[in-house]
Amino acid sequence: MIKARAVEHLRLMMGELPIADVRAQVTLSLLTDFENYNVFRPAAQQENAVDTMLDQVIAWGEALRPLRGHALGRG
Repeated sequence: MIKARAVEHLRLMMGELPIADVRAQVTLSLLTDFENYNVFRPAAQQENAVDTMLDQVIAWGEALRPLRGHALGRG
């Protein structure tokens, strides 16, 4: 739970900076969400949260694509 609180505090600080952030937060466990500690298999109760988080990451990636090209001299 301490790590989740750290993420919450970091989110508050990062809110003051001009960045794109992902609001969805998922707390994963090596014991329940990974097979043999290396194959990602989220527990059933985590699947929706993981899907939501990844959807937000993809949306920001697509929205920022033109800026990445511009920063690299391609836009």
